[in-house]
This record gives sequence, structure tokens and C-alpha cells, in this order.
Amino acid sequence: MKKFLSAIFASAVFATTAMAQVNPCDVDFNGEVNSADVVAIYNNIITGAVPTKPTPPTPKTYTVKGVSFKMVPVKAGTFMMGDDSLWDKEKPIHQVTLTNDYYIGQTEVTQALWEAVVGKESNNSNPKDPDCPVNVVTWGQAGVFCLALNSLLKDQLPEGMMFRFPTEAEWEYAARGGNMSRGFRYSGSDNVYEVAWCSELCVSPREARKVGQRVANELGLYDMSGNVREWCMDYFGSYPNGAQTNPTGPSTGENKILRGGSFMESQSSVKIGYYPTLTVASRGYTDMNESSVLYGFRLVLGKSL
Repeated sequence: MKKFLSAIFASAVFATTAMAQVNPCDVDFNGEVNSADVVAIYNNIITGAVPTKPTPPTPKTYTVKGVSFKMVPVKAGTFMMGDDSLWDKEKPIHQVTLTNDYYIGQTEVTQALWEAVVGKESNNSNPKDPDCPVNVVTWGQAGVFCLALNSLLKDQLPEGMMFRFPTEAEWEYAARGGNMSRGFRYSGSDNVYEVAWCSELCVSPREARKVGQRVANELGLYDMSGNVREWCMDYFGSYPNGAQTNPTGPSTGENKILRGGSFMESQSSVKIGYYPTLTVASRGYTDMNESSVLYGFRLVLGKSL
């Protein structure tokens, strides 16, 4: 909490494809091999029955001044983070373990929720639409929103948890589908056009679209690829060579991580300097005091950092 608050207040002074670890015997994609998988494999051999796709976890719903939003539970787990086929900033692929369960927003924060929490006058988004993601927000402004939301819902939060940005590792793990991951290149599919508002689909007008309109990923999360780039908690830094547990990035810096790509990126945008592309492993970063129609954010409800 202290780290989060100090970063927020400091900023307010200024106005992939590594395949997830998927066991082929884990036919229901729940992150473990158990008797249910054995039965499913047996039935497939004997009768040809094909296991059905698992149901995403049930989200938790919160409401602020009549505006509801959903937070999807993510179970702790281990995954391979990064992508050796991209730029140096996505290398090397390395093992990351997240030891704490958390919740992540089913969608990006909408303008309706933003206005309910911090007021209509502070919504500088373009286009103006209550169901579109809020954009044109700096990292610090988004952080102030998180603090205000915590204050409004403090009596409803699980003990020891708070609304905040996702860490970069939490973001990528969720984008890959968590312990239900099927190892897709984009968040929820190997076909970018199924899951992402990207440049090919946002020609006229060239702008963000309503949240939750594309196909969700394995966890039931929308727009983790495309629509707007999403601020993360971490300062940008190079990946380590070894395994990590609950990484939070460098302790200081100027540039904050952006993830997920936006409506400006195309399927062919595989390697674009410091901008994130649409794949689950692609990293972007920019000055934490910058804002753009391309920048939005997604909430995490997790342990304080």
C-alpha cells in the first residue's frame, strides 16, 4: 500500500508469444491433472466424446452510484512470461510464480465508472461514450481513481485487498488465461480479429470501441488484446534471466508499463519499439505523466503492494 500511495502522490506532482505451460493431459484446462481428466481421456478413447470448454469463473460484482462493474477471480499459479521471438524487452522467457489469488476487471474501466467515482468534469476521453474505456488519463490520474474507488467501497472489500493497477506479471498471467490458459497468441484466440479491436477493424472512425464486444479469453476477460493500452503498476525494466516470484518491477523509474495494444495496432504490428502490440507477451512503456486516446487501464483487486 505504501509503495502504491507514494507512487501515486509522486506522479500527482506532475499533471508473444511464449506458449503458456499447458499439460496435454489437462483436458479441462483447469491447471491440474486429476481424475476428471483421466475419465475424459478414457471417454474420448472409448466413445470419441470431446471434452467441453471449461466455464470461466464467476465474477464478483460491485456497484458505485448505480454503475456496476465485474471483477473476475484469478487463481494463483506459475507460467512462462515473455517471448524470445519479439524485441529484447520481451526477452528472456522466464518462469513467474504468483502466490496470491486476485481479481481483475472483466473489462477496461469505462467512462461511466470513471464519472461515477471521480466526476464527469474529469472525463477527457475521446470518443465520449459511457460504455467505452476511459482514456486520455495519465498513470497518476488513474491511480487517484483507484484510491477514490477504495474509499467508496472500503466496507465491501475482502480483508487485505485493495483496488489498484495490475502488476505486469498479473496482467500477462490473466491475459494468457491464468490456470485455464490454452496458450493462445492473443488474449483468447490465435485469430486477432476474434478478440481485439485493432486497426483493421477500427477504420472509420479510428477510435476506441465499447468494451466487451469481442470474444472473451479463457477467464472471461474482454479486450486484453486491443481497444486501449492498459497502464500497469510496474516501472519498465529488463526481464531477469532466472525465475521470479510475485515480481513488481524496478523500485524507481520514469516510464510505466503499458500492455495489450490498442485500436491503432494491426495484426502485422509484431515489433514496434516501445509500444505494446496485440500479443499477450508484448510490452510497452511511456512516461507516467503522458496521456493519450490510446491509454486506459484495468483494475485489479488484490493484496496491497
